[in-house]
Amino acid sequence: MTDDKSANSPAAKTREWTSSSSPKKPNVGVHYDTEWTRTRPATILRNVVSTLFIGPISRFICSPSVHGFEAIAGERQPLIFAPNHVSHFDTLAFLCAIPATYRKNIVVAAAVDNFFNTRWKCVFYSLFLSTIPVERTRTNRKSADIAAGLLDRGYNLLIFPEGGRSFTDEMMEFHGGAAYLAKRCNIPVVPVYLQGVRKILPKGSSRVRRASIDVFFCAALRPYPGADGGKPEDARRFTIRIQDALVALGAKRAPETGDSSATE
Repeated sequence: MTDDKSANSPAAKTREWTSSSSPKKPNVGVHYDTEWTRTRPATILRNVVSTLFIGPISRFICSPSVHGFEAIAGERQPLIFAPNHVSHFDTLAFLCAIPATYRKNIVVAAAVDNFFNTRWKCVFYSLFLSTIPVERTRTNRKSADIAAGLLDRGYNLLIFPEGGRSFTDEMMEFHGGAAYLAKRCNIPVVPVYLQGVRKILPKGSSRVRRASIDVFFCAALRPYPGADGGKPEDARRFTIRIQDALVALGAKRAPETGDSSATE
């Protein structure tokens, strides 16, 4: 039994005040735990909703034409997919352009300030789009550890290296998250060019329009190993090579037409 005097002592009161006043980590943002969305019931629900609703609606809106996927068809999963970023519809456009065997085993790196800033967004996006929280301006250790852990468990990863949506076709400078994870987990990066998605949902707009899009896949890239005693390619140089490959892929894209129809 606790002695009344000791319970009311200054030291006890100080401990009680310190315990009650210590700030708790908010269960939103980068601290939101998405592991529950990979449980069996959540996975079944996500697959059902994706198959019956999200997938068909997305394909109706964007009518994707896929080019070059055969370049990675022989690659062993998991893979890191790194597309350009012009619209909030990019994720849905990409997901409905890849086979179900890749789509059902993928997590999406999503910006904490857009998709994990409120409780309902945390639940909704992580459950139905399999998102995980990342900070767009820097490689956060917690985000990196979560992404690396999922890659090690066999999940594919969709990550936008620009860290934000571009207003033009000119890509912004890439962040190093994809290259860092590729080196850390020994997993290749697949650059992907999304063409025409801006017409569906431009940055700054909330109106969704129908438009045909093209999705171009590049052959998988791996960091260069050190040769003849040299140093292996570091994440910074690998990031530049990923961006160069994506820029080259975009330069070879199908010419856009007035009605956004896909061309081969």
